[in-house]
Amino acid sequence: MSFRLNFRGWAVDNAGVDQVSRPMQIAFVAVVLLAGMWFTVLKPKPASSPAPVATAAPVAPGVAGLTRAVDKAKAASATSDATNAKIQQASGGAAAATPAKKAAKPAAAKTATPAKPAAVTKAVTPAPVKKPAAVKIPADPSTALINFLAKGKTVVLLFHGAGADDAAARKAVHQTALKDKGVVSAYADISKVADYAAITTDINITTAPTILVIGTNGKTTLLTGYVDAGVVGQAVGDARRNAAAAAKSKK
Repeated sequence: MSFRLNFRGWAVDNAGVDQVSRPMQIAFVAVVLLAGMWFTVLKPKPASSPAPVATAAPVAPGVAGLTRAVDKAKAASATSDATNAKIQQASGGAAAATPAKKAAKPAAAKTATPAKPAAVTKAVTPAPVKKPAAVKIPADPSTALINFLAKGKTVVLLFHGAGADDAAARKAVHQTALKDKGVVSAYADISKVADYAAITTDINITTAPTILVIGTNGKTTLLTGYVDAGVVGQAVGDARRNAAAAAKSKK
């Protein structure tokens, strides 16, 4: 017996046919579709069964045109490759291969540099022996004082020690030189008498303090022991007068 499903929404009009409700119709269709999918897609395939023969998949709308375009592009590429092959054959084949690089030259064996002979040590020239420095003889301080005599000055030279009389004599000489601009004063320790040899050679000086008053004519007056500025000043005056008289008598 054949029958058709009623999908049009109204009751079946054929006499003698039972009516089937809509839900039952839908359930029946679903069972049929599930059974078909089971046998075609969902049914697991045995591992040893041969690979099924691939059937041509239905071509979706628009895919056919794209496939034809791809085929045309492949054909054009093949034609271009064939043309390039002909051109290469006509021009002597493929582009000349880059010549192989020249084999690297074997590194030249380095010639061992002969060792330099040891430098000959020069004979050491002995340093010249330095001559002993000449002993400098200190200048006689008397020379400067004698030069002042030549300029018309009266020289007052004190040889002193460390006593009270020595201090008084030093003060007296100093005051005389400050008061009289024609006097040049000098001081030396009693131990330095020999250094003034140009003045003291003919004079016996043994005690301190000793004052020498020297006039421009070279005459010397000795003052020993305690003295003050008055005594020294008087001796200076006497020395000047004696020098003036000696100079006058020579004329």
